[in-house]
Amino acid sequence: MAYHHTQLPFVFFLLLITTLSSFPSPSSSSSCHTSERTALLSIMSAMGDPYVIVAWGGTSDCCEWNGVKCDSAGHVTSLDISRYVVAGTISPAIGDLPYLTDLTFRKLTNLTGPIPSSLAKLARLTFLWLDWNDLSGPVPGFLSRLTSLDYLNLAFNHFTGSIPRPSPPSPSASSGWTGTS
Repeated sequence: MAYHHTQLPFVFFLLLITTLSSFPSPSSSSSCHTSERTALLSIMSAMGDPYVIVAWGGTSDCCEWNGVKCDSAGHVTSLDISRYVVAGTISPAIGDLPYLTDLTFRKLTNLTGPIPSSLAKLARLTFLWLDWNDLSGPVPGFLSRLTSLDYLNLAFNHFTGSIPRPSPPSPSASSGWTGTS
């Protein structure tokens, strides 16, 4: 009987350790990668909004910045810059966010210029929303090589030409690609 009383604290200890180890520790979440933080700052710098740059620079973890979402490894997967007061262009640094799946620049009426060719490096991109800006130039042919792209909106800009069809075509892409006006 004494044998069972000495095992009880040991069993309780094992149960406690097992339970506590199932909770995530604060250090288990990854902060953003330095190269991606640098790319984000370059992107916002090209858009010329010093207030956002100051706000973003307030914390070193870009995964906590407004409009930025990251995966569990700390890679930037989503960037949404909408309705800011910006005046500038889309920086080529956009191509330095290799894990980006969702990109939204919308209702930035002073965002000008073409879509940079570096956007072609975003092989994981599934959602590209660039409507209601002041972008111009030909619709880039490289958009057809973004084979993961399911949704594209270029409406209410000043693009010329037609939207290239994806190759190979994505079943969901044809219904989600809109606008070049």
